[in-house]
Amino acid sequence: MSLGATGRGKNTEIGTYVENMVTSELSGNLPDVCPVGALVNGPYAFTSRPWELKNYTSMDVMDSLGSNIQIDTRGSEIMRILPRVHEEINEEWIADKARHAFDGLKYQRLLTPLKRTPDNTFKDLLWEEALAEIAQKLNSVISC
Repeated sequence: MSLGATGRGKNTEIGTYVENMVTSELSGNLPDVCPVGALVNGPYAFTSRPWELKNYTSMDVMDSLGSNIQIDTRGSEIMRILPRVHEEINEEWIADKARHAFDGLKYQRLLTPLKRTPDNTFKDLLWEEALAEIAQKLNSVISC
């Protein structure tokens, strides 16, 4: 109920309604079910061809179902994660978390611990400082 089409014929465009956004945790499956390929997986789109990829079958560790997935790689780089059909567990669906979790290993990886300052910026910490702060916060919660 969140997607619709505007225009006619070759000018048809798929989009969201003005007052709605697609907020489902399964919205990443839309490119898989699009019959004409008009909807694409954003991070993977146009980065490689399917025949350039080597695929591995695996299970999703991001949910408690153990959904069946296929991991497509090019060299040592994960390019995309797709659902594998398993009728009893996940049919042919996976959550967005499973589909896009590898992105954190590739683009958004933190190499040093950061601490938010009162002015909403981040300050680098040494690992020892960060672990000491975490331990202090955990001890304060546990002792309550």
